[in-house]
Amino acid sequence: MAQRIIITLFSLILLLFIWPVNEGFTGNIIVDASQNMGNFPDVMRPGMMGLWSQNFTPLKTEIDNLNSKPFWRLTFGFGTDVPGGNSSVKPLNFEADFKSWLKKSFDPHIRLYQDAGYKVIISLTQVPKWLSNHPSDELLPYADGAWFTKWAYSPPSDYNQWQNLISLFVQTLKEDGVKADFIVGDEPDWMFYGTEEQYLEMYAYTVEAIKEVDQANAVGALGVSSWSKTKFINCPADVTGLDDGSCPLMDHSMIAGLINYVATHQVPLDFIDWHFPDPTLVSYNVIATRQWLQNSGLPESMPLTIGEWLLSGSGEYESTEMASAYSIFMLKSLMDAGI
Repeated sequence: MAQRIIITLFSLILLLFIWPVNEGFTGNIIVDASQNMGNFPDVMRPGMMGLWSQNFTPLKTEIDNLNSKPFWRLTFGFGTDVPGGNSSVKPLNFEADFKSWLKKSFDPHIRLYQDAGYKVIISLTQVPKWLSNHPSDELLPYADGAWFTKWAYSPPSDYNQWQNLISLFVQTLKEDGVKADFIVGDEPDWMFYGTEEQYLEMYAYTVEAIKEVDQANAVGALGVSSWSKTKFINCPADVTGLDDGSCPLMDHSMIAGLINYVATHQVPLDFIDWHFPDPTLVSYNVIATRQWLQNSGLPESMPLTIGEWLLSGSGEYESTEMASAYSIFMLKSLMDAGI
């Protein structure tokens, strides 16, 4: 190893002498291979995103080859992912069957990643059809695909049953030794069939159920699709009085609304998450968010996390040099901003 470092440094020094430079270049480059750069920043750790399916199997290569303890964020839907979740009528023995399924099919797979050193974050999405406030098979007005039905992304019709379901889920994870952080929802600005008030009410009931199982469980929100979002876009007409899919205008961002709600109602909030930041605006976003926290009497040092980011939404540049350069710029921006 020492020989390789010496050879590499010698090659670099030699290259500096033979490489053509513009006239007038002056300066010195000092390379100190003995310098200790400290611990690897958390924001530099690799991350993986997964959508649960009943045929889900972790790839062994993912576990063996990623030894830097990555983050793994799993989106789990209580409607489409849970056996019996898409039934119009609550199945008999649902709770017992759900717990049995968790112990047999879900928890062991999560443990594989956890035992390999992964940090597990579970996004809690969807409600069972039999528990939905709008049990319609119609698609959300601003979404397509078989999963995006109104019933799956509506708030619950009965919060007692919803809390029992969340408690059963979290308690079973705990019994099986699974440790995870939780995010309530995933990009609710378009993947939630309801108003801001309904989302925040659902968050409050959900975090209460999670914390009752174990106060040490970290729970965050919103996972909104961008920091600057100021409007939910999928609202039911019977709630708003507007056309189906239209939502009332908001005079604040969703993140500011969340902060104000949890401060006013004394609801726990352990971290704030959003997606797809603009690397040139991250510092501003963080400063503004921390100011909102301070103004509301919440801890200004609350962790701020980025659940998803990439160069292009359609992925056409992700295997190019452009994406590599963008990743360096983004990671430095996140690190400098304190994400």
